[in-house]
Amino acid sequence: MNKPIFRGLWFFVTFWGVGVIVLGMSGFQLDSYKLGVLKVPLPHDYPLQDILTIIGVMSIEVLLFYVVIRPITYRRSWGRALIALMIAILMVLLFGMVLMHSPPYMGWHWLWLVSVTFALFILFVISTIQALQLMLSRKSDIED
Repeated sequence: MNKPIFRGLWFFVTFWGVGVIVLGMSGFQLDSYKLGVLKVPLPHDYPLQDILTIIGVMSIEVLLFYVVIRPITYRRSWGRALIALMIAILMVLLFGMVLMHSPPYMGWHWLWLVSVTFALFILFVISTIQALQLMLSRKSDIED
């Protein structure tokens, strides 16, 4: 049976694309820490290098989730969804620790990670329910 190589890739590309758009737009937001504490006068430069760095980090995160989930062979694999969820929670916690005086694009990256974590939680719940339904249907078939 031929399986398409890029099956399920649309989900990851969509999340990545939304993240790139949000990060690109966040570069135009006012950095209140830079203005209020560091006393850098307006207008502030667009933080292109920093945003490209965060887009690179986000790309690696999406690739990591793609490798863990492996949508090509995904079939009620609650274990893979759980591992991806734990990785996402760890990243949310790690990036959350540096948010205090960070520029807006860091906050938006963190919010993007929270939304990915929520999506992975939904995937985990659905996969677990499907696996339990399959297990119960097999058990009822054996008993009949």
